[in-house]
Amino acid sequence: MKSCRKLVPTFLNTIYAHDPSASLLNFDPTTLKFANPFSVFYLDNPSKELVDQIVQASSRLTPEQVPEFVGLAATILKAYKSRETNSKLVYSQKLKEFQKSISKFLNNPSKDKSALLTATLSAYAQLGLYDDAIEAIAADDQLPLEIQYHALNAIRHICEDNIDDDQELKIRTSLQKILLKKLQNQSNKNAVRIWSFEALYTSFIYNPETDDSSLADDLEKALSDLLNQPLNQVNGFIWSVLKYSALDRLSSLRGLAARLRVHHENKKQFLEQATLSSRHIEIELPLKKNYEAVVHLSIIFENDRAVPSFIGAKLAFDGIRRETLRLPWIDVALIIENLDWNVAEYFLKLDPLNKNKNVDDDFRDQSKKDLPAGVKKLQDVRYLISMKYIQFLKIET
Repeated sequence: MKSCRKLVPTFLNTIYAHDPSASLLNFDPTTLKFANPFSVFYLDNPSKELVDQIVQASSRLTPEQVPEFVGLAATILKAYKSRETNSKLVYSQKLKEFQKSISKFLNNPSKDKSALLTATLSAYAQLGLYDDAIEAIAADDQLPLEIQYHALNAIRHICEDNIDDDQELKIRTSLQKILLKKLQNQSNKNAVRIWSFEALYTSFIYNPETDDSSLADDLEKALSDLLNQPLNQVNGFIWSVLKYSALDRLSSLRGLAARLRVHHENKKQFLEQATLSSRHIEIELPLKKNYEAVVHLSIIFENDRAVPSFIGAKLAFDGIRRETLRLPWIDVALIIENLDWNVAEYFLKLDPLNKNKNVDDDFRDQSKKDLPAGVKKLQDVRYLISMKYIQFLKIET
């Protein structure tokens, strides 16, 4: 009986995912809920009827329903677009209706609306959508990290097909100014500055072949100035990105990265990065004769913390013989914002290598007592960590 109970949901999950007619049974247009949400990610052939239900249901969305609905709805619309039989005009109209319904949830952004905003922004990123609300959210440096990340991620994934031709240059120029300002603002978190850099150098905003050459020139000068600063978490990360971009045939940064690396006068400073330094790593794994898996790993540290504020991983499959093919498979991001920076300070004070402190048992006990209540509780659990391990923890200031 137990095996049957497990078998039935699995069977239904498969039916919902691969049968266009059965997939209609997975969605309840009254409650706007999916019976088997997981099956949506395997839906390879959504029917026009299902898409119509999704678009119509989005017009009745309440803020409470948004987090559970918009991500799955965007996944269905994206799968619908990939079908060769679909007319671009029909899909474009459906997309505009969907965007109109969910765009209102981006108004008046605040910390209290975090779940609502991140869910909506994530749907925008999936579908390559954009409107002025994205720019307003991205420009606000006071919003929580997770909201800023999703806004900048939406900018990274803007699809030119969803932008009116007469508005394209205006939007590109406006976003470039905002992103450049965020990147250069040293009062911003390192993570925000690096996300802004990544958003700047996407095919929509940075196009070396654009008629407006001053756009690319301004970006190149700003990036060169950042790299000429003493080694820090931001320019160290950027340098690691340039190392891979200079060799990546699909990167819009390829030419710029090669020039900056060749002409930089102090390359040695980037060899001095400590273990706990922000960096970008890329790994290529051969699969079959014509394909390989490409893994991107990003780790970002703040100046006053011993734990990363952001960890991102991306897996894609690359067709070696096809110069323009890269199929994304999974993209995961972990934002660590609420771990008190005093944890890092605590580790520093306990570090036997800290020559400015007389580290003894009394000092350790007093340091622990001085921690905030929440952090102290955390340390009660982790206090048994070997001091031999702790001595390797460093923070780059």
